[in-house]
Amino acid sequence: MNPFSIAALVASGIGLWLVHRGIEGMFRDEKARSRSPFGEKLLRPPGESLRLRIDDLKMHILEKGMIIALFIFLPVILFLLIPQRSGLHPVSLTVSLLCSTSGVCYTAAYFHWRKFKVLRRELRNCWLGFDGERYMAEKLTPLVGKGYRVFHDLQVEWLPGMKFNIDHIAVGSNGVFVIETKTRRKRNGALP
Repeated sequence: MNPFSIAALVASGIGLWLVHRGIEGMFRDEKARSRSPFGEKLLRPPGESLRLRIDDLKMHILEKGMIIALFIFLPVILFLLIPQRSGLHPVSLTVSLLCSTSGVCYTAAYFHWRKFKVLRRELRNCWLGFDGERYMAEKLTPLVGKGYRVFHDLQVEWLPGMKFNIDHIAVGSNGVFVIETKTRRKRNGALP
């Protein structure tokens, strides 16, 4: 591989890394510079914690997908950068370089693929939980007409570092009811 090809490859890698870091920095700076103009805590809609987690997972999945694509296409890019003139490099050196590069890149892509699958499974579970909490919130809505106050997605910090949320709370003349929503998938073809 000639020095120009190596420089082009290194410059491309540095450019992709800088774009990635720039996007992360942009999000971090936006979050640090501004906040909501509302000082009081607003009531949270049903499933808000899960919605925020879904947004976070989507960003991680997109990032993993880009990394996988980079590792898959890197050997192809290297092959295109190597001069194809027969006198410059022995064929065996070129083939061994491409095979070793492909092996390293595809191994890295495989490990990122495994993480991608875990993130995707977690995203599907979060969507299921989100749908379940919204469904339950809709079923609790008639209680408002009977004098109840219904709250959703209450954030609780029990001890320092021990945070959790309560999905739904219904407060009325008969007492306080705490509802935890759990949702299961149906198998395809199952009867309603």
